[in-house]
Amino acid sequence: MSDSTVNPRAIKILRWIARIWGVIIALVVVMIAVTPDPYAVGPPSGIEIFYLSLYAVAAFGLLVAWKWELIGAIISIVAMLAQAISISIGEGFAFYIKGIVLAELVFFIPAILFIVCWTLSRRQRGQA
Repeated sequence: MSDSTVNPRAIKILRWIARIWGVIIALVVVMIAVTPDPYAVGPPSGIEIFYLSLYAVAAFGLLVAWKWELIGAIISIVAMLAQAISISIGEGFAFYIKGIVLAELVFFIPAILFIVCWTLSRRQRGQA
């Protein structure tokens, strides 16, 4: 391995990108949760509530990552994986691929950035 140093400024920039992205996601999730669906013909079913609650858990994980990057990122990733598995089982894999996978990427990317920042910060402390 090379003996390269970790640029603290790059870590800071990545961390703030992940933080801002996470806050935007959390705000959108709250907005969706409190705004009634004008096209709904009835109350949401239990499974729909479960699917939507996993978005809330993933958004919560991104907010937790502000303080504890690894723990928050893991919460978000596990929630999105649980949703992917449950939707694939319940609705079918084709339904999942058509519309849900893109929405999940919106959650995965900042979670991965938090893990990268956590890893680079640990490596930087190890060099000091």
